[in-house]
Amino acid sequence: MSSQVNFYALPEDRPAFKQWLEEREILVIGKRTKNINPIPFLDINDSDNRQVYLLLKKWLPEIKYKYISELNCFFLESFGNQAVEFSLPWILEQELMQCRLYYQKGDFNKAGQWVDFDEDFLKWAAKLFRDFKKNFLVKYKTRQADYATRLFVEQYENHKLDHIKLGL
Repeated sequence: MSSQVNFYALPEDRPAFKQWLEEREILVIGKRTKNINPIPFLDINDSDNRQVYLLLKKWLPEIKYKYISELNCFFLESFGNQAVEFSLPWILEQELMQCRLYYQKGDFNKAGQWVDFDEDFLKWAAKLFRDFKKNFLVKYKTRQADYATRLFVEQYENHKLDHIKLGL
């Protein structure tokens, strides 16, 4: 089980996202790193960061990485981490990629049974979604998403984005 919200935003929305996360003391980490001690924090204003993970400091010791020796790199485990995936706004070859907030509500244990994540995390993640939507998103139906940032809507409706395709 999981929750997600897909939306369109512009790269120009990133500074507001960053400020909002910092005000709430939400940590931003990446999917891969050369060093996990300490885990480096990322700047979402950096256009190289296209997908990051959000969490509170108290869950940092529980984050699981897997070392891939061929790449000499640690990768965040795809499943089992109490973190919210945040796909940031970016443009690839004149195509605005869709943004996403996503989190799992649990994971399978070694016996193959579903185990819910910590109730504290689930409440926090649900509140993060509600607050993010309230602060940044408006209902705006496009072919691919039901939400968009106010900046996206303003520029889209004023035809300032006519040169850009909407990606998935």
